[in-house]
Amino acid sequence: MASSQGPLMPIALPPFPWAKFAEPDCWLPLITHLGDVGDCFEALLNLPLYRARLATIIEKEPDRVTIQRLCALAFLHDIGKLSSGFQGKILTKARKGHLLEGYHVLWRKEAGLQDALGLREDLSQWGEAMRSLFLAALAHHGRPIMVVGQEPVQADWAARTGYNPTEAARAIGQACRTRYPDAFGPGPHLPHHTELQHFFAGLVALADQIGSRECDFPLDRTIRTATKAADVLRNINMDVSRLRQALKPVEPWQLFGWAEGTKLRPMQQALLELSLDIRLAALESETGSGKTEAAFLRFLRLFRAGLVDGLYFAVPTRAAAAQLHRRINHAVQAAFGGECFLALPGYMKAGTSEGWALPGYRVEWADNPDEAQKQARWAAETSRRFLAAPVAVGTVDQVMLAGLQVKWSHFRSAALARSYLVIDEVHASDSYMSAVMDRIVQNHVAHGGHALLMSATLGSATRASLLGARKKRKTDSHSPVHAPYPSLSWAEGEERRKQEIHLGIDLTEYQKAVSVNAAPLIADPHAIAGMALEAARQGARVLVIRNTVDQVIATQRAIEALDAHAPTLSVNGIRCPHHSRFAAEDRLLLDHAVEQAMGKHSVPGGRIVCGSQTVEQSLDIDADFMITDLCPIDVLLQRIGRLHRHAGRHDRPDAFRNARCVVLIPEILSPEINLLRFGLGISRDGGGVYTDITGLESVRRMINDGMVWTIPQDNRRLVETGTDPQTLTALAQQLGPAWTQARNAVVGGRSAQGTIGRMNLVDCTRAFDGSIDDCFPNDTNIVTRLGADRTALLFAPDTRGPFGEKVSQIFVPGHWVDASVATATGAEWIQPSSEQLVFESAGLSYSRFGLTRSYST
Repeated sequence: MASSQGPLMPIALPPFPWAKFAEPDCWLPLITHLGDVGDCFEALLNLPLYRARLATIIEKEPDRVTIQRLCALAFLHDIGKLSSGFQGKILTKARKGHLLEGYHVLWRKEAGLQDALGLREDLSQWGEAMRSLFLAALAHHGRPIMVVGQEPVQADWAARTGYNPTEAARAIGQACRTRYPDAFGPGPHLPHHTELQHFFAGLVALADQIGSRECDFPLDRTIRTATKAADVLRNINMDVSRLRQALKPVEPWQLFGWAEGTKLRPMQQALLELSLDIRLAALESETGSGKTEAAFLRFLRLFRAGLVDGLYFAVPTRAAAAQLHRRINHAVQAAFGGECFLALPGYMKAGTSEGWALPGYRVEWADNPDEAQKQARWAAETSRRFLAAPVAVGTVDQVMLAGLQVKWSHFRSAALARSYLVIDEVHASDSYMSAVMDRIVQNHVAHGGHALLMSATLGSATRASLLGARKKRKTDSHSPVHAPYPSLSWAEGEERRKQEIHLGIDLTEYQKAVSVNAAPLIADPHAIAGMALEAARQGARVLVIRNTVDQVIATQRAIEALDAHAPTLSVNGIRCPHHSRFAAEDRLLLDHAVEQAMGKHSVPGGRIVCGSQTVEQSLDIDADFMITDLCPIDVLLQRIGRLHRHAGRHDRPDAFRNARCVVLIPEILSPEINLLRFGLGISRDGGGVYTDITGLESVRRMINDGMVWTIPQDNRRLVETGTDPQTLTALAQQLGPAWTQARNAVVGGRSAQGTIGRMNLVDCTRAFDGSIDDCFPNDTNIVTRLGADRTALLFAPDTRGPFGEKVSQIFVPGHWVDASVATATGAEWIQPSSEQLVFESAGLSYSRFGLTRSYST
């Protein structure tokens, strides 16, 4: 593709076929670009890890002829730029492509270049897979292409003044033979593995992106020569040999900032010592028990052994990623002096330094790094490269984009192939996300990759599915409820008959007794506020978690109404709740404020944090007393993980030295009563926060006044009782027809979500054939999360939000506004006070309470 940095256009074309252009008159010859990308592809395959992945996929060590033939096909990726139509488009401004044209060069005589190129007959001897692999190479712009029924345009192949595509094709054909002589000699057919085709598509796209870096492969080679491809891979840390050599002999306590001499917990030691032959495992342990540190130690062991070249740590939310990034970055610095990248679209962060994009695909970094450090941050510069980072922390969405039928999925998948994939809080995924992640994890491991699934509350059915194991039935001799907890699990045996293996972990050191009581106050925010204030006045750090943002705001208002000076969460001296409907800049402030108020190092004293699910996922907070809405058992245990999180804390008020949790329930829990405003139950269209009312009823039954749950000993029993599909179906049948109907609606909805997820995946068992079935949907919005449609609304430049800091945009639930609002420029917002912004025509207000559909403060 031509590059352009201004309005000037060339007066005349160069005397050679070009691949890239920059004003005023700088051209990169096509034959040079093909060589750059071919070299980068070959350098990638020369990396031990990518070579190992290739061997796993084709089920044998690749021979030199096979490698050279793959390199030759990668070299030919842009052969369609020989077209006269493409060569002249920069003068005519015509929309002429080169991907379909690339297919025509090799496969359609009408293009008239087969004889001149002189490769067709040899390529036909490479086996049936050659055509599919070449089609995969043509997908290097991020999407597979359709060639069936697409006829060549004769005028696009005719010689024009100063350019003869036949002569150019002859030179490129000869260059291909010269570069890859073994490819055109005797040898085996190219492997006919469909997984190879999809892997190859991603590697060619990766090689094309790397080989198009003008800093390494300049357009004008008379001024500066190109960098060797192998050196480029080292510079951008695709080749991590220098990082591996820089590994230091550090102790775990030095990695994580623990007190000197701190020993590993049994769970951490168990994962560290787990056989390297086990490439997929599930780690179940209580929230706050150190799973993150265990995963990083496992990564270091795999990294030292050369079994992975990177780490991608996937978490459910952006807030969790931002917090975890700081911890992992500290460990990376201590381990080998590297940087952890924050893999969140809209952010550019490497280590502690932030960057921003400049015109011409350039990037500026706040810390003024030297050239070597700049190069090493290549993967942090744009979201599609995040998975190519040596170490990155981000949301699960980036992983899902490596498997869904979306642009650059093959690129992302090839980048991810080198990394240890760690997915935290896997229980937090819905049926759609689980179906997508299930396939991605299984493919990643099947191709030789390593992955770890982590959760405090993983049901046996979900765990078995993710591990690829046979699901146990109630009649099995080993009931799921008797599986050890905490535990490490993996699957062994033949495909489709794998059995789970559980390694129980000693837990005697870490126990937490939690008194759990039910209170029928879910509809009474003033009563909830009174309970929270009473505890705070006794010196307790009180965490109130509501299921919906509206109830969070109602509770925050009730607290302030009861006590104008209530010690609630505040940012820059301005009181506020914590939920998802804040601008990204303000969310960072909120997260920091929560950590200050309830983090490990927070000072003693009564205070209240009122929040939604945003405070339950991965934020390292420690409450003395918790009030929470009724929710599924796995979610409830996750929330309780934020209660008395740090065992050795001695500054808790006397009345709260024992952990106490009040669960807010409705007066009557029934599928025939609309409780959607509290996040309970399923709507007519299948929506809702916690839709399985039978599962909620099972939790309600587990809560009795004075009931004490011992964490983590009781976790397995509680989770299986509250999530096992057979148990819940039996409970619904016991409760009557309305419950059975509600249960069937939930099960059917989850099945439909899973089906949609699987339909949206790239099918790696399907060969590239150039038909319409190859193409990714253009008219369908394939998303990483169902029901998460949002509209981004801009604020005017230099707008300051309710906390006095600059804000750039805010996401609005899609059903709140019509499509026309998406074109707003930001000028529509007015500021009636320093703490409020109003978008009057859209009925939106942004204040210290977050985004609401009202104007009141």
